[in-house]
Amino acid sequence: MKIVIPGGSGQVGTVLRRFLESEGHEVYILTRHPDKDDARQITWDGSSRGGWTKSFEGADAVINLAGRSVNCRYTPANRREIKSSRVDSTRVVGEAIAAAKHPPKVWLQMSTATIYEHTYGPPNDDLSGVIGGNEPGAPDTWNFSIDVATSWEKAAFDARDGGTPRVSEGAGSGATSGGTPRVSEGAGSGATSGGTPRVSEGAGSGATSGGTPRVSEGAGGTPRVSEGAGSGATSGGTPRVSEGAGGTPHVSEGAGGTPRVSEGAGSGATSGGTPSVSEGAGGTPRVSEGAERGIDSRKTRMVLMRSAIVMSPDRGGPFDILLNLVRFGLGGTAGDGRQFVSWVHDEDFARAVLFLIGNASFEGPVNIAAPNPLPNKEFMSGLREAWGMPFGIPSPEFLLEIGAFFLRTETELVLKSRRVVSKRLTDAGFEFGFTDWKEAAEDLCRRWKVGT
Repeated sequence: MKIVIPGGSGQVGTVLRRFLESEGHEVYILTRHPDKDDARQITWDGSSRGGWTKSFEGADAVINLAGRSVNCRYTPANRREIKSSRVDSTRVVGEAIAAAKHPPKVWLQMSTATIYEHTYGPPNDDLSGVIGGNEPGAPDTWNFSIDVATSWEKAAFDARDGGTPRVSEGAGSGATSGGTPRVSEGAGSGATSGGTPRVSEGAGSGATSGGTPRVSEGAGGTPRVSEGAGSGATSGGTPRVSEGAGGTPHVSEGAGGTPRVSEGAGSGATSGGTPSVSEGAGGTPRVSEGAERGIDSRKTRMVLMRSAIVMSPDRGGPFDILLNLVRFGLGGTAGDGRQFVSWVHDEDFARAVLFLIGNASFEGPVNIAAPNPLPNKEFMSGLREAWGMPFGIPSPEFLLEIGAFFLRTETELVLKSRRVVSKRLTDAGFEFGFTDWKEAAEDLCRRWKVGT
């Protein structure tokens, strides 16, 4: 297969390229700083279309991994770059796929298991997991990570569907404070596990009399819009949203002649771009066509990979950083040690990616995480045992904060409890080779010693 990996020069991209090429596949890497001696590295800037888009023609898969490292202090400048590097690259990859004459069969878009709530309770799977963002007392840095994750996925849905619905504030009853529909990502309690955007009505006179339209997930993870409770009639001409053929939403005409959004071409595809919403007479939202056409879902399916931390022996990766702490006697319990660590062995991650490429039934969010996440105390103990280190100095939270400041990183990366498991993968027959951390840590330590 021909596989293109935007942002593939980092640790995860290295893992994938190594595995995919060992399986006989042709892999191309899009990077800002290509190696001139590597003919399969192609220059791109991660935010605008250019000559690199030709690499998408006839590709079997595009795997977008692009995004600035989160291993830094969350300063205002770094926050902007962390978020924009993900949103912009996702947008431009989607645009390139939509414009391709012979687009890739599948777009695998990187996401993160960090999208789920901080929890010590039952694990979050990809069918019923709860999106984070509303945990009481959660630090600002934790909420920032949720915002990045949901914005990242929203950018992918927008790119697939042809543009972002935009709501502009107008005077009168349809203004933002008085009933203009707000489009929000499915974050917080009650959100769908797929991160599907939900549409909620603002307070005020412009609210629908028959219930706010709800967005629920259709087949294959495609959002579909169903009518809210009651008759669904509108007050003041606000459009009603109902489902079109193939699961594509269309907006039927409200009082006063509000324009209708017609059904997209094909199953779940848009015909010319996702509608944008602007002010009509009296503040009633009008729907107009977006600037970009969407991706033809008959030709390209999109999968969001909500991956746990990929553990590989590559230098500079997460496992390497943790192992260095253990080697120098600093690999003790972090904080109170109760927070869960979700992880996935690099070989299982790469195998899961290949499984997703080859299984056409997958679309939408998919968790990639080993079946047995474990508390930090047990996680670090298992790593020490695998390396043969009899002790590790524990780090209470206040010391972690001091250390994070001097190391220019954030404690969110170690203190948030990420208890995430895969369900869609295992339900489809995928088998993890490394299900328990002890055996995974032993394999990774062995490979680290020999430099592979």
